[in-house]
Amino acid sequence: WMGENYEGIIFCFGRVIINNELSLYEKAFLKLLETPARLQQSYKTFMHIHNAFEIGSIDATAFRNQTRALFGLSKLHDALFDAAWNALLLDIPAHRVALLKSLNPRYRLFLLSNTNEIHYEKYCSDFQKNFPGLSLESLFEDAFFSFMMGLRKPDPEIFRTVIRECVLNPDRTLFIDDTLEHVQAARSCGLHAYHLKPGEEIQSVIGKLLL
Repeated sequence: WMGENYEGIIFCFGRVIINNELSLYEKAFLKLLETPARLQQSYKTFMHIHNAFEIGSIDATAFRNQTRALFGLSKLHDALFDAAWNALLLDIPAHRVALLKSLNPRYRLFLLSNTNEIHYEKYCSDFQKNFPGLSLESLFEDAFFSFMMGLRKPDPEIFRTVIRECVLNPDRTLFIDDTLEHVQAARSCGLHAYHLKPGEEIQSVIGKLLL
């Protein structure tokens, strides 16, 4: 499959565009817990709260309050809570922004991210500080965020929604994600999809995929 046959590229956000490290928010919360074992004991329950937050069925206030109640962090005020929750967000390297700008004239570019209200506000704000005059969403024809859609990957419906709303031909659209389950779901909807593996850099991969 030759790169010139692609019309559109859908990018995952985490680890494809933005560097992140999930263990960092766990470490940040562990420092705040009086009983660190509670993090592991309550992790499954926390993931239910997290997933509800990622599809926007609870808002930031409810997410903070439910998480505080679960982990016994009732005295933790919002600013400290958000700092711990945002600890996993690292940088968006300038070379990835340059890559998106270089692809923009030739391809329709889209962003599809499992994310939440607190993270969204943080990385959009950081982006504008680091790249004055640019917004994150301006790099794409359209950007889709799970908490605004009421859907999250790997639900096939999230891919069908993007295909439908952007009037995409799946056979001429490439999806790139760092989670294999998401890649498999995208393929089930007819998209070409590439699994970005740990240690792979989007710049070198995209060069090979679009040859």
